[in-house]
Amino acid sequence: MLFLSASLSEGKCHQAGIGPGRATAFGSRGLQLAYAELEKVVAELVTKGKRVVLVMPIPVGEFNDPRTLPARRFGDLSFRVVNRPIDRREFDAQFAPVLEHLNGVAQRTGATIIDPVSTLCSADTCPTVDEHGEPVYRDSGHLRAAFIRDHATWLDAILLPQ
Repeated sequence: MLFLSASLSEGKCHQAGIGPGRATAFGSRGLQLAYAELEKVVAELVTKGKRVVLVMPIPVGEFNDPRTLPARRFGDLSFRVVNRPIDRREFDAQFAPVLEHLNGVAQRTGATIIDPVSTLCSADTCPTVDEHGEPVYRDSGHLRAAFIRDHATWLDAILLPQ
């Protein structure tokens, strides 16, 4: 089994031309060649009998970096972690071109899709802290190991024995 995952931060999406108001750049020759090469590699692996899993992107960016979450008050040495939830609709709109291409690759090649967002987020928001007030993210682009261990149920169907 082979897992393929990629992360595009807000800045990388902007540079690649992905996101609101940047749809024309998404059709750039370089990006189209990258998707074509990905599809070719996935198709070759599936043809050889390998199970390929494409992991869709998680909401990422500077807004969910734990270093930006503590809130302190003047004269008070304690702090609390502030939940700055990510707008789910904004994430879906920003990543729609990426998700469309990856879903197309999976459909044409027989690869399996895992979409962590369906477990991470509600219909409206994606939290940046868990139910205990702990940060969900390790940094601006990676989930914390403890969060994954306790909440990454999107991997169960692939990794746990049937």
